[in-house]
Amino acid sequence: MHTREAYDHYLPKEKYPFNTINFKNLDPMCHKCNSSNKARQNPIMKPCSTRRKAFYPYGNKALDIEILLEMNTKDIANIKEGDIAVTLSSANFPEETKTWKEIFYIEERYKQKCTNKAHGKYWYTQILDEMQDCSAKEVLRKKIKQMKASPFADNNFLRKPFLLACEKKGLFPE
Repeated sequence: MHTREAYDHYLPKEKYPFNTINFKNLDPMCHKCNSSNKARQNPIMKPCSTRRKAFYPYGNKALDIEILLEMNTKDIANIKEGDIAVTLSSANFPEETKTWKEIFYIEERYKQKCTNKAHGKYWYTQILDEMQDCSAKEVLRKKIKQMKASPFADNNFLRKPFLLACEKKGLFPE
């Protein structure tokens, strides 16, 4: 059986009824983003009815979104969301990035992913497991090179800042 994620009416049907059949108003979106976060929010209007900038899902401009991740603990085995600070920024799209964070709660969701055993803790132990005849630093550099080549595979866009934060905190053996 084939399944696919839902499509969201990027501009809400209730506010823009003539765009309900516009294919460029349909954005593939996971269930959590669509139903739990965005729901009926209007990406181009703040709740107080003032306009705001938002990313257009079919835009062709290269995005320069940076993810900065800082750890406040060395206890990777028991890491919690409060132990991590995640900041998303963009030099060229600051307002759009702010809207994205407000609608989709991206920074909070990235904290959850980094503290999840299947993600952050796995990424960390993966580096340790690959240390055979070389240092963690060498393994990490090799992994980062692979992550740069495929930033969207396996959450590499988030894995890279997470692992760099682990390194900065001194969590890898020398």
